[in-house]
Amino acid sequence: NVIANILNRQTRNYDMRIRCWITPDEKPQAFSAPAGFLFFSKGLISALDDDEELIAVIAHELGHLALNHGKKDLFIAQTRNAAVSAAKRMDQILGEMGADKDQLEFAAKMRGEADRAFEQIKKLRDDVEEFQADDFALRLLRRNGIKKKVLRAAVTEMLNSPGIEPAYHLQLQRRIDRI
Repeated sequence: NVIANILNRQTRNYDMRIRCWITPDEKPQAFSAPAGFLFFSKGLISALDDDEELIAVIAHELGHLALNHGKKDLFIAQTRNAAVSAAKRMDQILGEMGADKDQLEFAAKMRGEADRAFEQIKKLRDDVEEFQADDFALRLLRRNGIKKKVLRAAVTEMLNSPGIEPAYHLQLQRRIDRI
């Protein structure tokens, strides 16, 4: 908590109190939530080699907070929920109208396309937000005399840790290459 708050004083959220939590999860993961909450799993802390790597991960998560990524994620979730509600309403209207099989199949196909579009948005958003948080962290680390190789090492430790979900391998590798 002390380190996170010292680093945070150097950001645009300098007056926000940061609270760090350690989750019991063995998967190496870290995430942030609006209002200054940072979460780090036991698995992540175990995977990191030293305190500087933990500081780099904290700086990355502070980047998500400073860049309002959590609020953007909530907006996208609200938009998706609105689309799901609209699709349910469309199904109800089609049912009331006595739609034929072709019309119902078309409506189902459109819902599938909408779901795929939201998944693509999520993938793109994830990459963009992770890259932005990395850039933010690198500036913050440089300001505090920590070299970028420390963030690269921390992300590499996550990639090489058992329990990391295969879906994140490519993203973590892109982050390592970019750093």
